[in-house]
Amino acid sequence: MVDKDENNQTNKINYIGFNYDSSYFCVGTDIGFQIYQTNPYGLILSKILNGGIGIINILDKSNTFVLVGGGKNPRFSPNKLILWNDKKDEIYNEYRCDCFIINCYIKQNIIFIICSDNIILLKMKNLELFDIINTINNPKGIFCVCNEPKKNILAFPDNNKGDIIIKFFNDLQKENKENNEKNKDKDNNCNKEDKNIQIIKKAHKGNINNLCFNFSGTKLASTSNRGTTIRIFNIESNTLIAEFKRGATDANIYSLCFSFNDDFLGLTSDHNSCHIFDLHNLKPKSKDSNKSNVISYISGMGKYLTNNPNTYSFRHFEISKKVRSIISFSKEENNKCFIIDN
Repeated sequence: MVDKDENNQTNKINYIGFNYDSSYFCVGTDIGFQIYQTNPYGLILSKILNGGIGIINILDKSNTFVLVGGGKNPRFSPNKLILWNDKKDEIYNEYRCDCFIINCYIKQNIIFIICSDNIILLKMKNLELFDIINTINNPKGIFCVCNEPKKNILAFPDNNKGDIIIKFFNDLQKENKENNEKNKDKDNNCNKEDKNIQIIKKAHKGNINNLCFNFSGTKLASTSNRGTTIRIFNIESNTLIAEFKRGATDANIYSLCFSFNDDFLGLTSDHNSCHIFDLHNLKPKSKDSNKSNVISYISGMGKYLTNNPNTYSFRHFEISKKVRSIISFSKEENNKCFIIDN
């Protein structure tokens, strides 16, 4: 996916990401941003801002976007979060951080901002500060948020190698001033005695590289910086329930994603490949489950390579270009997946 600007120069892509149900994906470029519909596929919005966008999120399916400047000539300061109303074609609010924004996510009434050593939570209505969570040095902005509307769960790497912190927010409308005071201490990544904190110990031997909740927020998938093993944890019992092997050689995992019905887990990596793992054994048997359906949708995206049982992916596809790619599944058609790259 490469566009050209008016001077016929390459319009570099800085960011690609799906919305909460994969009905749209957003693209941040060196001259603005674009919104695409996934099914049927097509460009629905292209905005020229005469400057680069490094991060873009869309609130559900609305006209509200979160923008962060990026690229060679950022349209906005990379430490400033912009709320953009596309219906009015204007900025309607902004929030300035003390350091560059590495990642962010918008969910209903809360915005999660990931910086190098903390996570900032803002109330969507007025960008009022809700909480600050101090973390380990997190230059990749590794985190994940549960998309279930009634659950507010955040996961990120702990300061102990291979551990994962899960934080539950019971009521995002109440200011937690006590936690804000405690989190000012940079020596602690969070208050681990907090009853809303859960830690998955020794999820991996190496540093955490990627995290992903299933839609209902009952399971968490993780990989380490080696990228050879994928583990799935039951959040309610804090136990390991499955382990899968991507391969024997190290890889950088670009993306992890559960299908909305929890039948599959998708993965993309820098090995020019996409893996689909079968999760049917992790849930009660259903007559409606049909793992063969996924093949008809994604086999055309790359070369079919393997059909491995047990702990290995039951489908493995080669992606033609050696570029960064991400995977997501359709909410409307549970066994349909999308792979996009830049």
